[in-house]
Amino acid sequence: MEEDNNKNINIKMDGVVEALSSVSEIAEKFNIDKISHTIDDVSKITAKVFDDNFLETIDIINNNVSSMIKQLSFPEITDDMKYTWKTCSYLMALKDYKWPLYSLNDSDFIDVILDFSEKEVFQNVMDETIISILTNDYIQNLNFKFNHQDESKNWSPILDEIIISYLQGLYFSSTTLSMCTISGIINDLFEKYDDYLEKSRENLNILADFLELSNNDLNSKNKDEKRKLALIVNDIDMGYFRWQNALYYIFKDVYTSKNKNYDPNQPCRNMICHGIQTNYGTKEHALKAILCIDIVIWLDNYMYNKYMIGGIDNGQ
Repeated sequence: MEEDNNKNINIKMDGVVEALSSVSEIAEKFNIDKISHTIDDVSKITAKVFDDNFLETIDIINNNVSSMIKQLSFPEITDDMKYTWKTCSYLMALKDYKWPLYSLNDSDFIDVILDFSEKEVFQNVMDETIISILTNDYIQNLNFKFNHQDESKNWSPILDEIIISYLQGLYFSSTTLSMCTISGIINDLFEKYDDYLEKSRENLNILADFLELSNNDLNSKNKDEKRKLALIVNDIDMGYFRWQNALYYIFKDVYTSKNKNYDPNQPCRNMICHGIQTNYGTKEHALKAILCIDIVIWLDNYMYNKYMIGGIDNGQ
């Protein structure tokens, strides 16, 4: 019995030696001298594990590994790194749960989303939580923001009615108005900023890959609203990953043209306006539709500040 055990251990130890040798070769390849030499030492000691006293050998291995770890220097985790990691995790959670909350940047709210995401709660639990947090006061503040953006003032009466309908529980009306309005706002934005937009073919190809499109798709002369929105997002200088993900949601869900495979839990503009989707009279659909409008208005505000106030049209 003891011989069998020793034989099994020997086989395992041979595997350890082989693995350590491989790691050593990789370390040597990248000129990581301290790690490479230490692994060589550990490998040699491991190979002799049954020739010497077992416990003493393990102690030597432990000391070598401890020495190696102490010699390594790890970068300090700064507050900026923590913030970036938190933001990326939040954006991934929004993508997984399909909620277009990309214009919201409240730290407490983000913490709740991340906590639920880490627990991998069911979709309906996340939906109910978000709906309960985004109170009528929050929606009314959106209404206030819509009304105080001069660049979209022609849309104010319609935007007011979208919010009023939502607050009164008229979700069919609110969702329909949002989905009919969003295309008009995008077209206005594109007409306003088209001459200023950076249309680097390389950058557009990268964005097309992210959207799972053919490389030439965004370079086409015939552009519908979602491609016009993509060109605007492509021109953003800050928070690009956030708005790239917002575009993905609008591109893939709101403007989907897959009649049989659309997600009925999302406000699908084409499906609603063509009478294919009829289940959108819910608070969830209306809220998501309003959040999409909020994304587009935010982009309008960003581009206006970039080009009209602080940039080209200001003579700078």
